[in-house]
Amino acid sequence: MKQVRLKGSSISTSQVGFGCAGLTSLSGRRDCLRILECAYDYGVRHFDVARLYGAGTAEGILGEFARGRRDTVTMATKFGLNPPSLPNGLGRHVQTIKKMLKQLPALDRLVRRKVHERSTGGNFGLEAARSCLETSLRELRTDYLDIWLLHEATATDANNSDLLEFLIEQQKRGVIRTFGIGSDINKIVTAENGFAEAHNVLQFENSIVNPNLAKLSNMVRRTFITHGAMKHFFSLRERLQFRPDLRSRFYDETGVELGRAENLAGLLLAWAIHDNPNGVVLFNSSSTKNIKNNIVTTDDNRFGAEVTSRFSQLLCETQIKGPQPYD
Repeated sequence: MKQVRLKGSSISTSQVGFGCAGLTSLSGRRDCLRILECAYDYGVRHFDVARLYGAGTAEGILGEFARGRRDTVTMATKFGLNPPSLPNGLGRHVQTIKKMLKQLPALDRLVRRKVHERSTGGNFGLEAARSCLETSLRELRTDYLDIWLLHEATATDANNSDLLEFLIEQQKRGVIRTFGIGSDINKIVTAENGFAEAHNVLQFENSIVNPNLAKLSNMVRRTFITHGAMKHFFSLRERLQFRPDLRSRFYDETGVELGRAENLAGLLLAWAIHDNPNGVVLFNSSSTKNIKNNIVTTDDNRFGAEVTSRFSQLLCETQIKGPQPYD
């Protein structure tokens, strides 16, 4: 797999990274580790997590996986959105609870809403940052973070002088190798030139349906980590089922059959990679088969820049692509 060098740092990692936001939706810790190991076996070396994920348990799972592999992987975590406080001992049962709730969709939605309400955001004060850093280091079983991101921060949050001084101090000490912002694209766009230069990494959603990277004019100084490349896979697949004319047209032009799920997923991921060639593109999956297929995409000559660009054009021309059905 292609390696990329993160601008303004000494960090090199895989161009494709694995996102751990949905990791704890799997049935158990062993399954989580199996998925992470599968991604690693196929060349993924960058793993993305956050204090919030898995009600605070995802970092610990990633840390267990990275034990013995620390020098070969990069880990990005985030702070600012904190998980809700759970009763003592409940945290270790998060995956079991999620598995049970899947059988009761209405209750699952209610619990998710309550958890969201109890989650706290905007905690970018100095003491909160210090506490989160200590917790993340402990959970990830490491003495340094490769990338530390401010989770859904505004420019005001990110440029707080006390926080910025703390981040730079930790970077000089080697506790943080580089840091930046992981936020909604609208927060990044409105503050693109307002973020202090020390924030070296910007992480946001970017996909063929929502090509957000094109909204950023200053593309020279910072590294971009993007996610959500296949967020609209199921919606696009459903709509393409009713367009045999488009599938036939695209096959005649490129030799790629859009009716095959692995080809559609490959096109979506390849588009995101071509759009962000010097950064990292995140994906996630709970299937070892899909992980393999997605990663193989990165070396598939059928999904070159011209083919993915043509796919994007066809989606626009036929009005299959558009923000209304998806946003």
